[in-house]
Amino acid sequence: MERFTSRKRGALRLCNGIFVAAVLVTAPFVRAEASTLATFEWVDASGSTGSGALAISLPGTVTNPQFNVAGASFSDITDFDYTFSSGLTVSLADLTSHTFNPTPASWTTSTITSTTTGGSAVGDTDLTTGFIFGGADNLKIAESQGTLFNIQVANNLINPASGGVSNDFGYWKLESLTPVPLPAALPLLLSGLGLIGAARRRWKGSPIVA
Repeated sequence: MERFTSRKRGALRLCNGIFVAAVLVTAPFVRAEASTLATFEWVDASGSTGSGALAISLPGTVTNPQFNVAGASFSDITDFDYTFSSGLTVSLADLTSHTFNPTPASWTTSTITSTTTGGSAVGDTDLTTGFIFGGADNLKIAESQGTLFNIQVANNLINPASGGVSNDFGYWKLESLTPVPLPAALPLLLSGLGLIGAARRRWKGSPIVA
C-alpha cells in the first residue's frame, strides 16, 4: 500500500507540474485579443505630390468605416512610410516623437458627404485624429483634428538642409479594415489546459491509501 501511495503522490506532483507549465505557456495567448488592422493611403491635395501609407492596429473587431476607438497611441502604428514631394522618404523608424490633440486621443474617421467641409471626395473616409509625429531633420507628419462635418487638410512638413523643402497637403484616406484573428493554437491550448485541470482535481480528490 505504501508503494501505491508514493506512486500516486508522485503522479500528483507530476500533474501539478504539468498544470503550472501549461498555465505559463498559455498565459501570453490568453492575454491576446482579436484586433483590426486599419490601412490608410495619403491623398495629396493643393498640387502637392507627397505619397504614403499608414497602418494602425485597433483593438477588437471594427467593421464600420466610420469608427471612434478610444486610447489612441503611437504604439498602435504597425507600418508607416511617406515620400515627400522633395523626394525624401521616411519610415516608422524615422519618427522619434509624437503628440495627440486633444488628449486623451481616439482613432477616429469620418466619411465625406456632400455637406462636409473640406475632406477629399464624396464617399471617401478620412482619418480625423489630431496628431503630430516628428523626427530628425525637422520633419513632421501632422493630421489636423477634424469633426464629422469639417475635415481639415493635413500637412506633412520637412525643411532640412539636406533634403530640400516640402510642405505637402492632403488626407489619410481609409483603404481597408482587416480583422486579425487570435492565434490558431489558442483554442487547443485552452482545451488542453482544461483537461489537465480536470485530471489534477481528480487526483487531488481521490483518497490516499496509507
